[in-house]
Amino acid sequence: RVCTATMAAAASCLWLRLRNVSPLRMLQLEEALFRVDRRSWLVTNQWDRPRQPLISPSTSCALLTGDGDELSSAAAIVLGISGNPEELVDVGRASAVGMPLVKRFSGGGTVVVDEGTLFVSFICAAGALPEVQPYPDPILHWSAEVYDEA
Repeated sequence: RVCTATMAAAASCLWLRLRNVSPLRMLQLEEALFRVDRRSWLVTNQWDRPRQPLISPSTSCALLTGDGDELSSAAAIVLGISGNPEELVDVGRASAVGMPLVKRFSGGGTVVVDEGTLFVSFICAAGALPEVQPYPDPILHWSAEVYDEA
């Protein structure tokens, strides 16, 4: 479902409200929007289905890059583009419990997500927020203001 929403500083965006979309598929959608569409987007994803097994424990844990089957759960370890799984994750343990590793196209730290995670992503068009410099601290301050208004 796509809705119109308003971001701070009166910058408008489209709101893509997802429900029960795996982290992998959600990140694929975000990357497609970023690469193809020049408008600003707010992408949210909420999980309300019961947890289901992810991967058979006998299957080795592989870094998911966008090819393959849709995951049946919101549980995953999500790494930024430069995140090295061997340095950041106990890959053997993740594999043993069937926890997929998903690498996103953007930066950021490594996070563990599950069915309790409310996913919120901002994709801002070039020039949409000229007062916000494209560096982590200004972006974090801007997003804190957005959440304060919510």
